[in-house]
Amino acid sequence: MGNSTEILFILQGLHETVSSKHTYFILILLVYIFTVLANLTLIGTVVLEKTLHEPMLIFVCNLCVNGILGASIFYPKILVDLSSDFSVISYEACLCQIFFLYSYVFCEYTTLSIMSYDRYIAICKPLNYHSIITPRKVMQLLLLTWLSSICESVVLAALVARLPLCGFKIEKIYCTSWAVVKLSCVDTTINNIYGQVQPPQDQMR
Repeated sequence: MGNSTEILFILQGLHETVSSKHTYFILILLVYIFTVLANLTLIGTVVLEKTLHEPMLIFVCNLCVNGILGASIFYPKILVDLSSDFSVISYEACLCQIFFLYSYVFCEYTTLSIMSYDRYIAICKPLNYHSIITPRKVMQLLLLTWLSSICESVVLAALVARLPLCGFKIEKIYCTSWAVVKLSCVDTTINNIYGQVQPPQDQMR
């Protein structure tokens, strides 16, 4: 790889929006602000109202926190690119974006799975619900959600980081593991195998 601090990826996903950058900037900024405010409102409502301190609503709050993190990773970089003449990202920043974006996706899927489990217990074992889904169990499930998401994303980013690259043009508006893997000069079988246990790549393209 040589000196990775000098590597810059060119993000080509915005090249067709040059004539509409100001419009896109305003729309994306409004979407970002709305996303953050809506999630903060839901979190604040659940936190302040004690009658809403139920497991399902706590899991919903977890989704809201994850939503804010995901939006803050994705939208600010797009806004910066729209306000500049060139869309570039450093090698290290690209790896960080891959790590955080996939952490967001993994956490989203895991939280939804836990919420399904919660509904299964509530519907199929209503009399035992509160003895099974205890506050301690809720905290354990939330911890599992974040730790598993982080661990999966660390492995993913490490597999991408080990690859030598033969190109530096990404045909997207942000970094994904598959977009960087396609630029590799070597066999990527390990990455492809690990990719089979990831959320569908279309979710990240």
